[in-house]
Amino acid sequence: MSLGGPFPTQFAAIVMSRCLKTGILPVVAMGNDGQRLPEFPASYEGVLAVGATDGRDRKKGFSCSGEWIDICAPGDGILSTGISPGENYPWAVHWLPENSAMPWAQQDISQAYKTMSGTSMATPFMTGVLGYLLSFDNARNKDAGWLKAIIQSTADPLEGQTKGVHHEDYGYGRVNVLKAARAIAKKDGAVKIPEVDGFYLSTPLVVTIQREKTEVR
Repeated sequence: MSLGGPFPTQFAAIVMSRCLKTGILPVVAMGNDGQRLPEFPASYEGVLAVGATDGRDRKKGFSCSGEWIDICAPGDGILSTGISPGENYPWAVHWLPENSAMPWAQQDISQAYKTMSGTSMATPFMTGVLGYLLSFDNARNKDAGWLKAIIQSTADPLEGQTKGVHHEDYGYGRVNVLKAARAIAKKDGAVKIPEVDGFYLSTPLVVTIQREKTEVR
């Protein structure tokens, strides 16, 4: 969730509570004010509040702090899709001149993306990690607290932080995808983690592409 503000609302509290009751772990950006002031819904108990780090595993100055932060993830200089015509022109067909090449053939395809920083970039990274962890059979049908504990206990400590000890700037540290996956794989019934350059499928996947004939004028 890439939203928040300094005041709690009944609506947000109800949504977070219902998510947790149904086994959904809300993943919420900490905010980009760089302060130690409560932000909601990140401050609600039970959610996974995410701060941002840079490529050197250092907390970004804009990333908010507080006793409610749970984890950090990369959130500095992240390549993402743009939203304005100047940024996503190659992918917006209605912006293309008549008789022009298809979007993916444009020379300026790089303009479809931009580099952004923020806890709103760290949060989807964390969401992707959880999606991967849920691909393990043993991680399914677990409550949100179980997944949260796996993420926290396998995180790498930052800047002199003691592992396993909460810090108001970093939570339990920077998420470690491999360690979290290994922790789940050790549980009975979990799928084995593929080796480097290995396959995620038990049998080879065969893809057949058939190109239809088209009339070119």
